[in-house]
Amino acid sequence: MSVSSRFLISISKNIARFGRYVVYIVVCDSEYNLDVGVVGSVSSFTIKAFKTEVTYSEANSPNLLGKELSAFLISGKDISFKPRTGDEISYTVGAETVTLRVQMIKESWAAESVALWRVVCVA
Repeated sequence: MSVSSRFLISISKNIARFGRYVVYIVVCDSEYNLDVGVVGSVSSFTIKAFKTEVTYSEANSPNLLGKELSAFLISGKDISFKPRTGDEISYTVGAETVTLRVQMIKESWAAESVALWRVVCVA
């Protein structure tokens, strides 16, 4: 087993073990829909993600200064879509539902595939 294979498996196992379920909402661009009066469509996926601290450089990014930030680690092996800015992540804390908008995405590769997505969101 190669190092990249072990890395990919390790990420997937740890996020499955220590992560929590969130709803990842993919906002798709499309033409204006006359029936519902909106532009775009939405697909949602329930996935496991690990919420982590935002790094110093991310918090000091010019477009994120002064905003409430959260970062999530998502296993690339466990999703069938590519995260994009403008998507949303939703989860519950007690009786409250928190919805965050994706602002920044970083990817970590192992061999020929994305092993880990780091998604920075703003409230």
